[in-house]
Amino acid sequence: MKILITGAAGFIGSAIVAELLHQGHLVCACVRNPRNLPDHPNLSITQVNLANYLTPESWLPHLKHIDAVINCAGILTESKPGDFEQLHYQAPKALAEACLQQGINCFIQLSALGNPTDGAFIKSKHQFDDYLIEYFPSGIIVRPSVVLSCRGSYGGTSLMRAIASLPVIPLAGDGSQQFQPILLEDLANVVSRLLTYQGNKRVFYPVGPEVLSIKDYLGSLRRWLKWPEPRWLPTPISLFKPFTKLNSKLNIVPFNDTLLAMLEQGNVAPDNEYQDLTKELNYIPQSVKTTLLNTPSFVQDRWHARLYWVRPILWFAIVLIWLFSAGAGFLTNPDQFSPILNDLSIPTEYQSTLVVITSVLDISLCILFILNWRPTLILGLMVLSVLGYTLMLGVFAPFTWLDPLGGLIKNVAVLMMIWCYWAIKEAR
Repeated sequence: MKILITGAAGFIGSAIVAELLHQGHLVCACVRNPRNLPDHPNLSITQVNLANYLTPESWLPHLKHIDAVINCAGILTESKPGDFEQLHYQAPKALAEACLQQGINCFIQLSALGNPTDGAFIKSKHQFDDYLIEYFPSGIIVRPSVVLSCRGSYGGTSLMRAIASLPVIPLAGDGSQQFQPILLEDLANVVSRLLTYQGNKRVFYPVGPEVLSIKDYLGSLRRWLKWPEPRWLPTPISLFKPFTKLNSKLNIVPFNDTLLAMLEQGNVAPDNEYQDLTKELNYIPQSVKTTLLNTPSFVQDRWHARLYWVRPILWFAIVLIWLFSAGAGFLTNPDQFSPILNDLSIPTEYQSTLVVITSVLDISLCILFILNWRPTLILGLMVLSVLGYTLMLGVFAPFTWLDPLGGLIKNVAVLMMIWCYWAIKEAR
């Protein structure tokens, strides 16, 4: 079959692509960034921004000779208001309408397990689910629970690993909320089997064979990562709510009202859905708990879990340094910078202007860094600015190396900080 997949470079989408290629299908991947996709002769890649594909006409050129469509596109948090509506409803609706025009009958929608009242993420996903079930003759909805893989992680699954890395793990209440996690590889296999499903349009709930509490799940992850038993910290759920509101504005970690609702209520498939799935598809997903016990973890897994918390701390530290540097320049008395600038042979009448210019440069770099505008370029400019004044002061005012509080030598640490952030800045 020739299959078009949206969101093909995502955590789940990339696994589905790998499974379909393994089975010999031709895959047309529609992605915003193709970096996570393999170089395979049966894979063609088209870069698309779903926000620009909101009409059936925009999709028609991509549907020539396509036999089936799998929609894996999704975001856990909005960059701006309306993103959920556009990416989870309008764009896939336009794609489904284009499929109807082209006579493509197989449309698989990767949705999410939960209730629309759980948050805007679930609500927008289920909005398109409802449309697909009502208007598409053979639409198939897939609503998995928590998805886990030993080969990697992204988004909420990365957050789970990071939480499991903490020596003291906060639990919502007593941590008894129930989940029914499924392995990523099993989910990809289920989706591939649904391509040849001959039954009526319906909703499937791919979940694992066992129900785990959130405490058991995090404990299994921690044991897989080869760390000792943590200290568990039961925490009232009300204390998570202020953090959720703050995080929704700052987007520090992928945690929103939907995940908070999951912490409160759990995330388990409706009764008998697991049995129906295994019977109709003749496939039994593996036990997540047993897989974690039997699968080795590597140092890279432990690095990632711990570095997850380092990334936002480094971001905050870089912002703080550049803000203070800019502020110091604006507020410094000329008597404080004149001795150094005199050693650099800067005329007195230009010294204040030079300090203001460097402060403007610092605040500009800081703002662009916060806005995440071309981060690699901005980090490079930060490195050049630090190197520039370090070398200039170090050569022409060498006494600054001997400052009792560290002076220029601290710039070495700043450069290493920028380098480390550059190395781990990408979330996927």
